[in-house]
Amino acid sequence: MCDSESPRTDGKRAALKSKYLFITALCLLAVSLLSLDIWTKYAVYSSFKESLFSFEEYPVFRHFFGIDLSITYTANTGAAWGMLSSWQNTLLIIRMIAVIGLLAYILFYNHIIGRTLPLMLIAIGAIGNILDYFIYGHVVDMFLFTFWGHPFAVFNVADAAISIGVLLLCLNALKTNQTHAKHTPS
Repeated sequence: MCDSESPRTDGKRAALKSKYLFITALCLLAVSLLSLDIWTKYAVYSSFKESLFSFEEYPVFRHFFGIDLSITYTANTGAAWGMLSSWQNTLLIIRMIAVIGLLAYILFYNHIIGRTLPLMLIAIGAIGNILDYFIYGHVVDMFLFTFWGHPFAVFNVADAAISIGVLLLCLNALKTNQTHAKHTPS
């Protein structure tokens, strides 16, 4: 009796299939988030282009437990919160180098599965904001949350992806530290 399929081969095949499914899911997430980012920016830019400096706001909801959400248009020529806006070209180059490095790390060096999704979210967000510089000459921000009368920085889908990625990385690091602390003898 010749059994060419051993349990070891089946395990490897299942692991490889699982890895490809994970990569496919990440690619679908990347395309979906990037498409949503591009679409929302285009919709806001084209809707507000006649009144770019009138600071119009379209309310999405008001007074939801003291929280308001409005859609507005903000041209951000800098980094987060408009910092370093006079260094727009330098920021673009730094972002592009960072994205290339991040994608290379994800594809070739990252061996910790828990880091893959957060790093992909950060890369997707950075790519979305880089595309803005080529399409509009600046990053298009549109979501304005006001928490109990205090406005938060205006942001976009790409910024949200970056923030969620950073948050997930921090949570992953905390989880890893707690796991190591439990297994380290005192």
